[in-house]
Amino acid sequence: MIVNVAVFALCLSLFLLAFRKLRTGQHRTALVLILAAGLILRMFAASDRYLHTWDERYHALVARNLIAHPLTPTLIDKPVLPYDPTNWKANHVWLEKGPVPLWAMSCSLALFGTTEFALRVPSVLVSLISVYLTFLIASALFGARTGVLAAFFHSINGLLIELPAGRVSSDHVDAFFVFFIELAVWLSIVYLGRSRRGDLALLIGVVTGTAVLCKWSPAFVVFPVWLTGLLWSKERQVRQVLGAFALATTGCLLVIGPYLLYVHTQFPLEAAWVLRKYLGAFTSTLDQHSAPFYFYILKTGVVFGELIYVPLLLGLHGLVTRRADWKLALLTVWWLLPVLVFSLAETKRPTFLLISAPAFFVLLSHYWFQIYGHLQQGRLKARWAVYVLLTLLIALPVRYTIDRVTPFENRFRTPEWSADVKSLKDRLGAGDDVVVFNVEHNIEAMFYSGLTIYDFVPDEATIRRVTRSGHRVVINDDGRLGSRISVTAQVEVLRLSPAVGRE
Repeated sequence: MIVNVAVFALCLSLFLLAFRKLRTGQHRTALVLILAAGLILRMFAASDRYLHTWDERYHALVARNLIAHPLTPTLIDKPVLPYDPTNWKANHVWLEKGPVPLWAMSCSLALFGTTEFALRVPSVLVSLISVYLTFLIASALFGARTGVLAAFFHSINGLLIELPAGRVSSDHVDAFFVFFIELAVWLSIVYLGRSRRGDLALLIGVVTGTAVLCKWSPAFVVFPVWLTGLLWSKERQVRQVLGAFALATTGCLLVIGPYLLYVHTQFPLEAAWVLRKYLGAFTSTLDQHSAPFYFYILKTGVVFGELIYVPLLLGLHGLVTRRADWKLALLTVWWLLPVLVFSLAETKRPTFLLISAPAFFVLLSHYWFQIYGHLQQGRLKARWAVYVLLTLLIALPVRYTIDRVTPFENRFRTPEWSADVKSLKDRLGAGDDVVVFNVEHNIEAMFYSGLTIYDFVPDEATIRRVTRSGHRVVINDDGRLGSRISVTAQVEVLRLSPAVGRE
């Protein structure tokens, strides 16, 4: 608890100092302070010494297995029992998520060892770079002052802090996904602002394709966002727009084409299943993630502050009245299109909104300074109410961060079951010929040990099948085995901690 409070106090001091520097026009210094505080918050959240249940443990195991065979993503690397290829929680070849985040995590594990923090290092880094990209985007659109405030909102967002820590579903995959989408949008803004080079258009497509290889089709939001800027600016002829879009499409296909061809050739059954599954996510509910159509409208206020609707409505009003330029049009399409499309889909999850997170931060910052400027010029009445609004636009996102990161909660970062499964291989003194049964946290245990481990008690037929294949059978006695299992030369019983199975 003392460490928690100290970390929070340090970050608070850095943020307050950053705001002082912002007021005096020292934008770069303010940005450095914000990035430092953002890094501390992410490292603090990522210091849990266990793998989280959804979905980090699966990503971790696949990343570990990729070290040995980078082009064959596997969950249960050496299955000794039949498996269902469509069961993503217990299959062999694993294509649920794109390879880019998994390759990054795999490289980190190969360099730094099989630990939780080594797994999270790449995500922490790209999450921090994403904060900087938000500064670049906001600065390019509205100036450095807006960029610093937008970077602040990005650095403290509780959900974006928890992604690289593995605490929420999609975790590291979404951290990379947000990064590459934001990078592609920033390149689009550079193209719109001062460059018509074809190689930049091609690069936009390459980065978008890399985002696709993180989390599939939602990455294509980059193209309508970019095209909105191109068409709204009215500075380019239709032929130029089509040419730029063709180059970007080519760059995207050059990235995703070889991978899709490879997986459909090498793993046709699994690839076809994943394709059907994600195409069906629009019309059917996956993994019980159902919600009403207004789910994302409500979640926007939760994730980005309950008053985020103020800048969003101001932006929409500017578009409707034709007072907005291409900058506001681009940002509005960036957040509005995903909200509309995802709202129509049957499968809904809060993290889907995060591909639009930078747009929310930039719009919030832009209109905060615009409202503040009108207030200083005496153009607004009820000054006290406006001051309350400006205060809450900052305070509510801060409150959400505290709710998510829980700096004042005495969080237990090393549960007993985690220490137990980490010691499993040493306790067994085992080689690759061992198959372990009845370990509830079997995915985590496979990550730490490299063994083949199942979460159920085998029957006699299963034991015979495994032993005939030349493997030793080890069964965890959780206190409920009784006399069901006979100990033989090829079957032994091991008692793990009763705490195994509880976080």
